Amino acid sequence: MKQISKLSSSARLRDAFPRFTLALIALALALLATQASARQLDFKLKVDGVTRTAKAYVPDGTSPQAGWPIIVALHPGFATGEIMAKTSRLHSQDGSSNYVVVYPDGVRRSWNAGECCAAAQRRQINDVGYILSLVDEIGKQIPHNGKVFLAGYSNGALMAYRIACSAPDRITAFSVYAGAYTMNKSSCNPAHTVSLLHLHGELDAVAPLRGGESVIETAGNRSSVLQNIDYWVRLGNCEQKQSSSLVQGANCTRYSGCKDASETLFCVYPGQGHYWPGAKPTRFGENRGLGPARTDIDGGSAMIRFFDKYR
Repeated sequence: MKQISKLSSSARLRDAFPRFTLALIALALALLATQASARQLDFKLKVDGVTRTAKAYVPDGTSPQAGWPIIVALHPGFATGEIMAKTSRLHSQDGSSNYVVVYPDGVRRSWNAGECCAAAQRRQINDVGYILSLVDEIGKQIPHNGKVFLAGYSNGALMAYRIACSAPDRITAFSVYAGAYTMNKSSCNPAHTVSLLHLHGELDAVAPLRGGESVIETAGNRSSVLQNIDYWVRLGNCEQKQSSSLVQGANCTRYSGCKDASETLFCVYPGQGHYWPGAKPTRFGENRGLGPARTDIDGGSAMIRFFDKYR
């Protein structure tokens, strides 16, 4: 009887194995379908005589009745839209299928944020005009619900602040990582504030949390991020301050009760430098003092969760 029982168990395993294998194959195909659920569109337009380029990731399938919201992802200095796409993966995060995600290219790998750094600022490139024109152009080709989110990294973070300060009526909310924008009445005095998620590395030596000289010589002396957050919160007349658990692996403070129904979240990653949250160290980054890096965090996921509150 024992031998018969063993044979029966073996037979049951043989019968179950094909079903288990098919289930794994089905799961793998479903995951691949999710990862490949966006089509790419290239954009080229001329703004103030300068030809500009961008690549958009548009979710497959029928658009929502009201159209898609748009995320404009602004790359750091020394980078491109393609590099920002590979680094942030904003178009392939959980929930990103609810957005059109566009990665524009700065002039000679830089943005004119009104300050710091490189060719775009020296040439006084009209990057605010470019980004707003790009959104308009996308809206002509893709159903757009009018909501626009900015996601900026480093020089791109400064650019996001500049747009939010100069054209708040065009922005729904914005999120930045590792940006130390100079905030005062001459550089930022919007008619109203929009919601902000600011992520920053505690050990960032490129844009030091408390301000000071950057390890990248061309970046010069950077403003205090802490003072900038305080300035933005005061602009919004925010009345309440509490901790938040929205961003995993970070210490977050949420400022709410602000005018215009806005909020500000300020999150600091302990033990993190200037690398994108979750990115691995590179020789390029180490040579420029971007470290240290944490690979157990995900900046793109945090930004999508924040934008989900407003889409």
